[in-house]
Amino acid sequence: MSINLHIDTLVLDGLDIQPHQVLALKEAVEAVLTHQLTLQNQADTSSQSLFATAFAASGILENQPVNAGQISINRSQSMEDLGQKIGNAVYWGIRK
Repeated sequence: MSINLHIDTLVLDGLDIQPHQVLALKEAVEAVLTHQLTLQNQADTSSQSLFATAFAASGILENQPVNAGQISINRSQSMEDLGQKIGNAVYWGIRK
């Protein structure tokens, strides 16, 4: 199964991201989520789709917000590092 992830809206309260940093952050978040979901899919032996399984387990419906909780950030972090933290937090928010 191939996973193609596209994030339409990512709300990051309290984070000052410059316009030139947005694409790098978005791509990093999508890459981490794609990786995590691919690993989950490889371990999934059911016939349900990956997203149906993840969302059914979490009680969250598709296209609904996911509360990823809080993460600690350092202002000197790269967008790639920040995207990795955010992506992992979102993944575990889905898995709750």
